[in-house]
Amino acid sequence: MRWCLILVVFHAYTTFGQTLSIEEYLSWVIQEHPLSANAKLLSEKGNAQWLQTKGLFDPVLSSKWKNKFYDDKNYYQQSTTTLEIPTPFAIGINAQLDFNNGAYVNPNDVIPNNGLASFGIALPVLQGLVIDERRMAKRRAERILAMSELETTIAINELLYQSCELYLDWLISEKKVAIQNSLFLAANQRHQATKARFLGGDRAALDTLESFIQKETRRQQYQDANIENIKFRIALVAFKNNGNNSSILNKTIVPVPTTFNEMTAIAIVKNEIDKQLQQHPEIIWYQTKADILNIEQKWKKEKLKPKLNLEYNFLNESTQNSDYYFSTENYKWGVDFAVPLFLREARGDLKMQQIKILENQNNLVWKRQQILQKIEYLQNQQSTMRDQFSIAQQNSLNGEKLLQGENIKFNNGESSVFLVNQRENYFLDQQQKALDYEKKWIQSHLEFRYQLYLPYTITP
Repeated sequence: MRWCLILVVFHAYTTFGQTLSIEEYLSWVIQEHPLSANAKLLSEKGNAQWLQTKGLFDPVLSSKWKNKFYDDKNYYQQSTTTLEIPTPFAIGINAQLDFNNGAYVNPNDVIPNNGLASFGIALPVLQGLVIDERRMAKRRAERILAMSELETTIAINELLYQSCELYLDWLISEKKVAIQNSLFLAANQRHQATKARFLGGDRAALDTLESFIQKETRRQQYQDANIENIKFRIALVAFKNNGNNSSILNKTIVPVPTTFNEMTAIAIVKNEIDKQLQQHPEIIWYQTKADILNIEQKWKKEKLKPKLNLEYNFLNESTQNSDYYFSTENYKWGVDFAVPLFLREARGDLKMQQIKILENQNNLVWKRQQILQKIEYLQNQQSTMRDQFSIAQQNSLNGEKLLQGENIKFNNGESSVFLVNQRENYFLDQQQKALDYEKKWIQSHLEFRYQLYLPYTITP
């Protein structure tokens, strides 16, 4: 009796059923995963906030009507229609049409019977001239819109990284199932051979018991591997609600064993890392937040100034044609002035804003340092895990040779079931270690790409 337990047993899976590549799987994730939909909603939320802010500059048409009729007397009838037009600058434009009549109209409100039209401007001379709350909100919303796009990128990157890890779990699990299946078949074959020799008088009864125990142990390990594989398959397609997940759960679809080969074969040089850091979404997010805080600070500085607002309106004169024209001889104007005596609220507000700016600067420096440290660690981990994987692979090959040799001796009657089991246990242990180190090696590459926002799939 002789069999060969090769290192890469997973290759057999590619000849059965349908394979699911990482590209196809990530395409599913992007198209169908609820978290992907939520990530895309972040951009829509930013657009909605931007639209909301633009509404601050919408023209406003308003009308008021008042009428008092008492004791058979028309005390007054008043109507005011106003159009206010905000502008992207400090100046505001307004137009107004008034109609007032009645026996008891306030003398200040007496106007021609044909009505009185006015057209005017309002201008802040001190506070609000350089920037006001509307313009601050508009500039702030522009940056928030950019931040929402960055947040979408960040969320998608996180989702793709987690999805790649799920695919990797599935891939390694399939390899473990194949290994356990091979060992179970071998143990079963060995038990049948031992039982036949016992019946022929060449083996002791204890040998058949030991081989039976080993076979059942391998059966348990194979079942455990299958249970774990099912868990990873369910996690892989948990987000899918259509029929595409049934074939995966029924093991009619298998992963591509060479999925991550190209990724682990590519080394990222320092220049590429520096370039990627310059366009890193999380770093740009903090930089954009700094822009927002600086815009807010500019407005808070502006609030330290006194309020001095001027308003000037041209008034019309009525003609027999009921046409209106405006003359500099008819006008109304006003001045509005106010200043807090101690400015404590404005000064405290500005101080708080300056603290927020410093906090954001510190967060930006710390985020950059975190990314650089993580990248350096992952590069070292990649090298170490690759070496560990190679050592475990070699140990596994050597263990396989020892197992084959022990099987030959066993078949020749020069060894025992116990020694064969020992050799097989060592071989299995090294196979498991090789898969664990392979998983850690690939995970370090995945996390490296996650940290730098590099693509997870590479076209060879």
